[in-house]
Amino acid sequence: MKTSIAYIFLAFFVLIGLTDIAQADQTLPYHVLNVEKFSYEHKWTDKVRDPFIPNERNWRYKDNLYWNVSIFKEFFWDNNVEMYSTDSKVLSVGWQFYMGVRVTDWLDIVKDHHSRHVMEEERPSHSFPVEDSYGFRLNFIK
Repeated sequence: MKTSIAYIFLAFFVLIGLTDIAQADQTLPYHVLNVEKFSYEHKWTDKVRDPFIPNERNWRYKDNLYWNVSIFKEFFWDNNVEMYSTDSKVLSVGWQFYMGVRVTDWLDIVKDHHSRHVMEEERPSHSFPVEDSYGFRLNFIK
């Protein structure tokens, strides 16, 4: 658990540094890198039922790290890393991101990814849930 918290804080400080770099020169007519969102949530779980860890009854916490960045305002990458844990160990870590290229004001080419990994537990299968999809998004109101 302490190691996972250390990684979260490391990611926090790296993104804070990127924000400072991205906003260092306000005289430029554009920004190469914009950190549009960076937040951390810590929640106490009320109920968790997980088919990959069916015998666990001591779920306690859910932590999320969100960050959204854009490059030249044309490429965007929105991230959510989620972690479920007990008092003593991390049980599950997932990553969901949505990225793409803004072609016009009304059209984006997109990729969506969502994966989830079981940590510190044995599972009958070594495969993990993952979804990757590609497509386009029509923006009617922005």
